[in-house]
Amino acid sequence: MATPNKRTKAAAPAEPEAVAPQDKRITPALWMPAAPAIAWLAFSSAETDWDAKFYFGASIWYAADPERVLDWLHEVEEQGDLLDDFEPSDFQHLHRHIQNAAAQTASFQAAKAERAGTKANGRKPTPLTISDDQIREAARTLRADLESKKADAQLAYEAIWGGSEKLRRALARGDLTACGWPGRGPDFSDNTVTLPLREPIPRDVFSRPVTVTQDGVFAFARGDESFGYDHDMLWSGLLFDAHDLLALHGAPKDKRLSEPYTAPEKPSRKGIGGRPDVYGWTAFDQALIRQLVREALNLSRLKVRKDMKDWAADNMGKDPPDDSTIERHIDRLVPTNIYVKK
Repeated sequence: MATPNKRTKAAAPAEPEAVAPQDKRITPALWMPAAPAIAWLAFSSAETDWDAKFYFGASIWYAADPERVLDWLHEVEEQGDLLDDFEPSDFQHLHRHIQNAAAQTASFQAAKAERAGTKANGRKPTPLTISDDQIREAARTLRADLESKKADAQLAYEAIWGGSEKLRRALARGDLTACGWPGRGPDFSDNTVTLPLREPIPRDVFSRPVTVTQDGVFAFARGDESFGYDHDMLWSGLLFDAHDLLALHGAPKDKRLSEPYTAPEKPSRKGIGGRPDVYGWTAFDQALIRQLVREALNLSRLKVRKDMKDWAADNMGKDPPDDSTIERHIDRLVPTNIYVKK
C-alpha cells in the first residue's frame, strides 16, 4: 500500500530559469489558457504538453517536485498498480502516461496482435487488459529516464514555480487580467449546456496566498502547510489576453524559430480540473447510470463491473480501456457502500 507524502515546507520560488533550448518557440496569441501563459513567463515558449516538453511529472509541479515523482514511480514499479489512494490525487494526471507506455511494451503489442487475429477469424475476442508486469515495466522505463534528467527537471520545476509567481504578482498589480469560472466551473459532462461567459477575476484574489496553475487558482501558497495535498480550487478555466502577456514578457531577440500559439484540438470536452477524457467517458457514464438503475434492488459490484466491461468492449472503439481502468473509473463515480453484493 502506498504511503502518503509527508507534509513539508518548500523553499521560496526562484526566478524563472530556462531549460535546454527546444526546436521552436511558441509565442503568445489569442486568448491563452494558464499552461502556455506560465510556460511563456518561465521558458519564453508557450508550451502546453509539459510532461513531454520539460520532464515527466511537470504537469503536477504544484503538487509534487521531481524527487516526489520519482518516489511515486518507484512505488508503482513495486506494486504494479497505479495506486489511486496515493496522495495527492493529482498523480492521477500521470496515469494515462503510464498506461500509454504500458501499451507500447512488447508483451502488450503481442496480445493486441493476437486479439486482432481472433476478431478477424470471426470469434469474440477477450477484453484487452494491461497487466501488472506491463505497468511495472512502463514505470521502470519512465523512472530511469527521469532519473537521468533529474538535474534539468529540477531546474524546470523551479522555473515553472517562478513563472507562476511572476504571473500571480502581475495579476495582483493589475498588469493583466485573468478571466475564469468560480470554483471548478460548469458541468463539462453535459454537452447540451452552453458554457457560461468567463468572469474577470478580482485583483485582490492574487494578493492572497494562492497558487496559479494550469488547472486554476488554488487556495494554497508554496511554503505553507497545504503544499502537496489536495486543496480547494477558487477559479478554473483561466484565460489571458496574449497582448497583455507580451507586454509583460516580450519575445527574446534571438534567432530561434517562432510560431504563434494555437489552441490544441479537443475531440471532446475535458473533465473537471482539466483531466483529459482519453476514451470519451460520457456515453459510458450514461450507460453506467442505466445499469445501476436496472440493478437497484439487487446491486452487485461484480455484475456492474462485468456488464460495463462488456459494454466498453462493444461500444468504445477498437482499443477500449482495459479492465483496471474501467474499474477505477466506476469506483470514482459509484460509492462502494451502495452495493448490496460485492
